[in-house]
Amino acid sequence: MPGLFDAAHDWPLRSEIYTDKSMASVRLEGDHLRKTEAEFEASNPHID
Repeated sequence: MPGLFDAAHDWPLRSEIYTDKSMASVRLEGDHLRKTEAEFEASNPHID
């Protein structure tokens, strides 16, 4: 999504959550932590 967050252009991507719910047309490349909905919610019990 070019132009969505211009100021964040040089910021590193550290993690990505709900990867099983992401749009197939938007793939975030790189070697960063990825968690599915179940993985993320299991590690964050305050989320319903």
